[in-house]
Formats: sequence, structure tokens, C-alpha cells
Amino acid sequence: MDAMKLAMEERDYAMQARCLASLGDIHRSRKDVEKAHSKYEASWSQAGEIGDHVCQLYILMGLIKIFMSSREFEKANEAAARGLEVGSGIGSKIHVLRCHWFLYQLYMNSEERTLSQDHAKKFDGLLRELQLYCGVCHDVIGKQKDNVYVMECCHIYHSKCVENSAFRSKGCPNCKISSGLFSKPFSV
Repeated sequence: MDAMKLAMEERDYAMQARCLASLGDIHRSRKDVEKAHSKYEASWSQAGEIGDHVCQLYILMGLIKIFMSSREFEKANEAAARGLEVGSGIGSKIHVLRCHWFLYQLYMNSEERTLSQDHAKKFDGLLRELQLYCGVCHDVIGKQKDNVYVMECCHIYHSKCVENSAFRSKGCPNCKISSGLFSKPFSV
């Protein structure tokens, strides 16, 4: 609440919108759907007034999760489609990726296999384009909570794969450049 208070004192509308979205996330995690929805709606309005599309994407991700958990699949579908539109409009491939994943799940649950497969292909294409696969085990980075290493060449690997592999001496498996680890492991 201190951040929101400070944002209001400073008339920082972008921060106010993000604080409201974060409060929505907090209420969603506590399973208080009504309060979460109300915070997201207030945040959406504020973000829309100032044209903060990144905040709008953040809000849409929260709304999709609410709608999916409450089995309001039509609303989740609409929010994901809106997320695709906004994400594509500003070039946020990571948000487009997430929307394709949500749409894949939604269509899979509704037995619309063709649409589900279309979104799965788009999701997989973006994973490849963004190189979000571990170069050692070839599994998706961020699929589950895990620690990762970033190489100096910017390729990313699961920490367990780095520790269990001899590629440190052979160089990066993706680009074959002999480079060291760029970071300590961090959680995704």
C-alpha cells in the first residue's frame, strides 16, 4: 500500500495502474475473485487512459487466470484474444507466447482440436524463435520453477544441465563459442 500511496502523492498514473494490477494479483492468489476482478478493472481503466499497453497485458494475464480458474472459458478466450491483439501491436512476443499457450489450453478443453493445434504450433514457433529451450536437455525454459544460467553468448540453460554436463569445457552447445557463465543461477 505504501507504493500506491506514494504513486498517488506523486500523481504517477502508470505506477498507480501497476499497483492496482499487483493488488489484483494478490487477491487472485488469495482466491478472492471479486476483489481481484475489481482491482484489475480499475487498473485497466487507468492503464488505458495513459496508454500503458504493457500494464494492460499484465492485467489481461491475471484476468485470463481468473476466468480459467472459475471456468468462464468464453471470457478467458476473449481476454486471451485481446492479449494477442495488444501484444502483437506492441511487439511483445513473450506476451503473445503466453496468450497462445492459454488459447491452446482453452481450445483443448473445449474439444476444438484444430484451433488448439494452431495455437500449439504458434506457441512452439515462438519458443524456437525466442530460443526458450535449454540447449542441453531441449526442454522448455520456465516450464516449471527452476534455476537457470545465462552464458556470455546469451544462451540459457537449466542449472541442473550445466552442473551435469561437460559443455563448460567444450563451449556453448548452441553456438559452439567457448564462453563462460554470464550469471549466477537465478530462478524462473
